[in-house]
Amino acid sequence: MTDINSLDNIVSRLEAATARLESLAHGGTTSSAAVKPATATSAKPDETPFVVTKYDELINESLKTYLELSKAIGGTVAEQSDHVNNVFQAQRDFVLITTRSQKAEIGTPVFMDLLGPTQRALEKVIEVKDRNRGTEFYNHLCTVQEGVPALGWITVVRC
Repeated sequence: MTDINSLDNIVSRLEAATARLESLAHGGTTSSAAVKPATATSAKPDETPFVVTKYDELINESLKTYLELSKAIGGTVAEQSDHVNNVFQAQRDFVLITTRSQKAEIGTPVFMDLLGPTQRALEKVIEVKDRNRGTEFYNHLCTVQEGVPALGWITVVRC
């Protein structure tokens, strides 16, 4: 249950930060109605938030193994794995921002800017696959390319 509460807190903070960024982008200042102050449960800027720590654990376990095995295979598999790693790192940055921000509306320029690094890294994963049709490891590249969009979970609106 605490994971759900943590996620709710993250979403709320992403909304606050996005509103503030939008206000600043339009040359204004933030109003108290647009940006909610950090709550008592918010992590201090120098602390790693719980959800980011858990994300790091995932990266340091499963992703690390995938990257090591991909490097052992080498070639295009290793190249694509570098881009997959970039997707996860961009996603980590996004999650970290959400712990210190208010929720941004999906589709807004601020939200799309925050998604930019993840999107660009995803495009690179796809490019590697597309450039290597008919090669020995094409099926491997396709499998990874088809799975990595699962990181789009951050764009799913919770009902």
